[in-house]
Amino acid sequence: MPIGFPVGLRCTAMASPRSRLVLVIGVALGLGAMTTAARAAEPTDGNIAVAPHLGGQRNFGGGPVVGLWSGAGALVGGGSEIAKVWLSGGYMPILVFANAKTDRALRFNGYNSAQINGDVTLRVSKGDRAELSLLFGYKFNTVIGHGGGAGLQIHSDLREHLAFTVMVGLALFPSALDRLHQDHGYPYDRDPKFPWLQGGASFGLLFYP
Repeated sequence: MPIGFPVGLRCTAMASPRSRLVLVIGVALGLGAMTTAARAAEPTDGNIAVAPHLGGQRNFGGGPVVGLWSGAGALVGGGSEIAKVWLSGGYMPILVFANAKTDRALRFNGYNSAQINGDVTLRVSKGDRAELSLLFGYKFNTVIGHGGGAGLQIHSDLREHLAFTVMVGLALFPSALDRLHQDHGYPYDRDPKFPWLQGGASFGLLFYP
């Protein structure tokens, strides 16, 4: 059974994704400033301020992340207790499975890509150390183009300045197949299985100053 492994990397800078990221960063900074002001007005118990998250702040932090939602790279985020904006990016492998149109034999092609992500989370549940949030995101991948998706984030406090996060979801890339054919030489004699559907889980370790 023949198997092909064409590998291509395309990292063309585009104005549209950059503009979107600038907007997302502005929103994150604005949310962080609003939250700082709100925390200053929080009630106190004697001389001790009410402090969640093992005594540490959770308005801004970042760290390494790896997985099929974000790619392998870095994650940074900030905002309020309820809503946060997350920016991430890094290396992302793209695997395309298909059947040959002639004999239906299995084929798959692998591509190296870079991906950037802008996600918004809205908290829906909170425990003593963990919280669950809805996740909505925009993505740009250098091989399969623009996309967007939704999922869940689980955030768990480990220490005062350290937390663990899991982001899981599915993303759609409407122009994936066209870009594979036109820009990356994907063979026309194959019937690919859902190249426009990507996603999975990512795992991150976040440090909060």
